[in-house]
Amino acid sequence: MTLPVELTWVNFQTSKDALGDYAESLRQLFQEAEEELNGQFQLNIQ
Repeated sequence: MTLPVELTWVNFQTSKDALGDYAESLRQLFQEAEEELNGQFQLNIQ
């Protein structure tokens, strides 16, 4: 995998409705990765 990586999570609200707290946990995990990787990972939520 080549860095930087950009992840776009389309229809987050639909995922949250279906997955509940798990979707929120994943969002938090991705945001922590975004902070720790200093620009090498970017999360976009739509």
